[in-house]
Amino acid sequence: MPTIEQKICTLENTNSLLVDAVNRLTSEVTGKIGEINSRIAAKEALVDNFIAEAQPEHRYVQDIYIGGSADYFYPVWWTYPTNHNTCNSLSILRFHAWNGGINERPLFPDSVCQAGLILETEGNEYPWGGDPGFLEIKRFAETYTNTVSHVNYLMFSVPEKIDASKPSFIDDASDANLCPRCSGDYLRGGGLNYRIIKNWIGNINFHDGSNMEKKLLSTFEEGNCRWYGKPIHISNVIIPKQTLN
Repeated sequence: MPTIEQKICTLENTNSLLVDAVNRLTSEVTGKIGEINSRIAAKEALVDNFIAEAQPEHRYVQDIYIGGSADYFYPVWWTYPTNHNTCNSLSILRFHAWNGGINERPLFPDSVCQAGLILETEGNEYPWGGDPGFLEIKRFAETYTNTVSHVNYLMFSVPEKIDASKPSFIDDASDANLCPRCSGDYLRGGGLNYRIIKNWIGNINFHDGSNMEKKLLSTFEEGNCRWYGKPIHISNVIIPKQTLN
């Protein structure tokens, strides 16, 4: 029969073996935890990258105000970026009750509802830019009255010679009233706010309606020609047609 000393020695040996086993297990668990943490960190990095890349495209907002007469549309013009960019979007919007305060109401004096507009376009380049270019109307709707007219890839304009005594590009051009260097439309004046939202940097040019003067759109020196945007009377409205289904 083992003595007490022998039993104690046996227990000590057993305990030593248990300690070694626990230490080995702890080391293995620590290693596994490290591997798991590394995998989690890698997955988190992938998720962060996905979220960063999945963010919506930038939207650049420009609010404009067009005064003048409610009987006229005033020119608004721009040039879409070239083909090194993605397809470019531009929207012109109006909340129907903007300018509907008691002391405003340029269109309907007895109503807070003045005019609502949504005009969404996609486009690229400008007609003489060299790359394939276009302007498509994705969505168009308006409420209460006409707010927009003459939406076109080649801006509707008034051409003039730089030097009236010399030949000009416009002499033989059947579409001389279409500016080949910018796109645009005409927006109703009288004291109305509009919001322009697009996916590229740069302000849109517009006639603020403070006078009835024409605005220079572009100059073609070699062709002895300039194009101007001039207010258009509401009786000559050309209602946009949606071109994308």
